[in-house]
Amino acid sequence: MQEFAITKSVKKVKKFKRLNLITFDIFESFNKDFKKIISDGSVKLNLQSVNKFERTTSKELVSFYKKNDRNWYIPSCFLLLTKNFKIDNDQKNNYLILAKYLSIYASQISKNKLSVESNKLLEDIIVAKANQLDKKFGELVEGIFTSNLKNLLQDECFADVEKDLINIWDKATQVIKVLFKNIHDNYFINDNISSLIEDIIKYYFIKNEMMVFLKQKKKHLGFVNDENYEYFSSQQMILLDRIRQMTVRIDVDLSEHIISEITELDIKVNLSDLPPMTYNDWFALLIKYAILIFWAIVILYPIFILLKQSFNDRNSKVIIDIQNFIFTTNTYKGLFAETLFLRWLLNSTMIALANMFFTIFIVSLTAYSFSRFKYKGKSAFLIALLVTQMIPSFTSIIVYYIMTELLKASFSIPPVFTLIFIYTGGGVASNTVILKGYMDSISQDIDDAARIDGCSHFWIYSRIIMPLCKPMIVLIALMSFIGPFGDVILPQLILKNQEDYTVAVGLNMFINSERLKNYGGYFAGATLVSVPIVILFISLQKYVVAGLTTGGVKG
Repeated sequence: MQEFAITKSVKKVKKFKRLNLITFDIFESFNKDFKKIISDGSVKLNLQSVNKFERTTSKELVSFYKKNDRNWYIPSCFLLLTKNFKIDNDQKNNYLILAKYLSIYASQISKNKLSVESNKLLEDIIVAKANQLDKKFGELVEGIFTSNLKNLLQDECFADVEKDLINIWDKATQVIKVLFKNIHDNYFINDNISSLIEDIIKYYFIKNEMMVFLKQKKKHLGFVNDENYEYFSSQQMILLDRIRQMTVRIDVDLSEHIISEITELDIKVNLSDLPPMTYNDWFALLIKYAILIFWAIVILYPIFILLKQSFNDRNSKVIIDIQNFIFTTNTYKGLFAETLFLRWLLNSTMIALANMFFTIFIVSLTAYSFSRFKYKGKSAFLIALLVTQMIPSFTSIIVYYIMTELLKASFSIPPVFTLIFIYTGGGVASNTVILKGYMDSISQDIDDAARIDGCSHFWIYSRIIMPLCKPMIVLIALMSFIGPFGDVILPQLILKNQEDYTVAVGLNMFINSERLKNYGGYFAGATLVSVPIVILFISLQKYVVAGLTTGGVKG
């Protein structure tokens, strides 16, 4: 006995059709009916005639149904066109089951056709269901299947279709028209409804063939190809327009629902302007993702080790002890209780904020001057700024030290202030060139319009240019703020008092001093320092990306 599973998932049924037309009860009724026919191994055409069929035939039909189980367009149209009719529920259910069999029958296309035996079995099932509804109706359906139709589908677009397939489509079209006429003779006999049903069927035939072409262009399984694709697209539009006009005369809502129903695609539509990806494209994309994943692991693994070792009780004297791990929070407790970590963090924050403020203030003014004013020596000044960037900063360390000692001895300027001046001066040159390039990308027509309205240069600078430069300003501010947190050499040389240390210098003692060696405290401190910086980066990410990408574009 042929196995035929009945789906019991309401969620799956909801995927079949939109508008909630096909309910689970309808779906289950059809499956039970189909299962019973397959289990019996015979079809009762009428009271006198019973046709038996082979197991292989039923197996092919079941397989064909499973491939087309989403095809409920005829039952959906039936429900839409009969929504205002008072039809008995059992009778309506039988009509829907017959409509579903007709949907399967009409689903045969160039790529996927039933054998002669399976096609005959499906025709017998349709005749049997028609006879159950009405004897006269059954005779009409049987007459359509047994007669030799002479290509009732005379449209030019079907000229290249195989004769046996066009014969199947002819029969399907006629049976579906008879089905709708049989429901209510006083309403469906008129030619308008008959033409509507025929146009819907034609649209569906063309749509199925075009989907075969879109899915597998290279194989040319159907009669649609590269040469006639545009022609069939235009035929679809003509049929769709006729369907819309006829349904609007009946009911506007009905028209919208039917158009939505028949135009629903069963394939993934490529909405991109780019052509669909080939196998080589997919392979190249896979390689790119593999490289990105590998690079992400290279970056994230040290961070993972840093976080893990900050909670390890076994690495107080060993830099990394991965094998022996004992979870503890003593490293963090000791960092706050036994060291000046909070003081160092406050120092670093104050220095970073001061550096950020002075850098933005000076750089914005100098960049605005270079971008918007013309004066003698402008090019020379820019070249001088660029030349200063060619000198390595570590060659000036001795000069910084001597300058710090002189300022402290002569003017009693604390080394912390000197450190801020050095950081600010070191970042002015490069940031001025960067911000000037960004300002150059802003049209000077904006300045001219503001000057016509009576605005001064300072007003233009503060109210127009600075807001427009926000992405680059944020990027420079972020870099200026982060810099002092990672610098060790310069603060260690200039700052003598432990209470004045920055967090980088303080944590550096935990790994370079034999007396104060504490790797656990170093990992814990590094973790705590990195958290606010990471949060800052994430919160300002859109400005950072905009500053990095837009800053190099002029015009």
